[in-house]
Amino acid sequence: MSIPSWQQQIIATVSKSPPKIALTGIFLLLFLLPLTSSCTLAQMPEKRISRERSPEATPQQQPSDNNGSQEGIAYQGRQRRILRERSPEATPQQQPTDNNDTQERMTYQGRLRTYILHTPKDYTPNRSMPLVLVFHGGNGRGRSVQRNSGFNDLADQNGFFVAYPDGIDRHWNDGRLDTDNPDVDDVGFVAALIDHLVKTKNIDSSRVYATGISNGGAMVLKLACDLSDKIAAFAPVASSLSVRLASSCKPSKPVSILMFNSPDDPYMPWEGGMGRGRGGMKLSVPETVEWWRKHNDCSPQADNNTLPRTAASDGTRVRVSRYSGGCSGTEVVLYTIEGGGHTWPGGQLSRREREFGTTSRQVNASEVMWEFFQRHALP
Repeated sequence: MSIPSWQQQIIATVSKSPPKIALTGIFLLLFLLPLTSSCTLAQMPEKRISRERSPEATPQQQPSDNNGSQEGIAYQGRQRRILRERSPEATPQQQPTDNNDTQERMTYQGRLRTYILHTPKDYTPNRSMPLVLVFHGGNGRGRSVQRNSGFNDLADQNGFFVAYPDGIDRHWNDGRLDTDNPDVDDVGFVAALIDHLVKTKNIDSSRVYATGISNGGAMVLKLACDLSDKIAAFAPVASSLSVRLASSCKPSKPVSILMFNSPDDPYMPWEGGMGRGRGGMKLSVPETVEWWRKHNDCSPQADNNTLPRTAASDGTRVRVSRYSGGCSGTEVVLYTIEGGGHTWPGGQLSRREREFGTTSRQVNASEVMWEFFQRHALP
């Protein structure tokens, strides 16, 4: 083993010193030499272990869809908080892998806001296309409802943009009582987002639509109250009007609404009341339908029918109630999923079926929504 230069200098100095000092120097030299070597060797694996445990050592993959974008708006400098309200998208999902998805950011009122934007494969800047906004449930994210709803495939087949916004703290301020982020202006954020996309993409501003599930569905109902001048039709899933929102909701024009609800939903009570989620008292699903029917002055008589069961029976049955003849051609439609749950019909099967209930395979909600949206446009 070679002796380091600093130790060679100590030996030279000690050899010229008085006997007592020399003996002390030699003892220290003999003690420090093996100790220094062993410490040097011990530090090498320590550094490797430290790197392996570092959280930065496993970077997360970002969505790789080249035509979509995770767009963000900074809003009031707020940090995200953990949500207590559950949604079927709260289970971790894989990142989007569609080459037409991109991640974008924008700033709104000093806060960073983000969303995924899916661009249809046949998009060209000289052709205007519709836009569908899809809102995740409480404790979810845009990428989770993206996978759950299957809207990307529909967008590519039919030629429309899809935006999947992210709520602050994974939650939307949907106008209900006792919600997280009561000081966050999510309606203003959505209005700014629409304006931004219409300005930067060739989007038909008369054909903008909104859908979402759970807390995202409640956000859609809030938008129907406040942004009927920017959004042509609305399709909430597993949600109903809160008593608080119903008392203050004053849309500027008639509103076409398509709803998907189940009497067996464990979180959103069909008969109204508190339910298991947050947000205060809710109207029943029939009361919510009646609220919108009266607002639009639709026919009081519904056109009712039951969809035939598909080959893959899952214990659910779908009944459709349609109230048409509203002002400006508006309509209110309810899809009742008997035996369903707090889930997106026809969407990705929930990994927590015991908690959220059955995901019906008897109807594809996203396909029904797109057919519904195509019948409506702003003047």
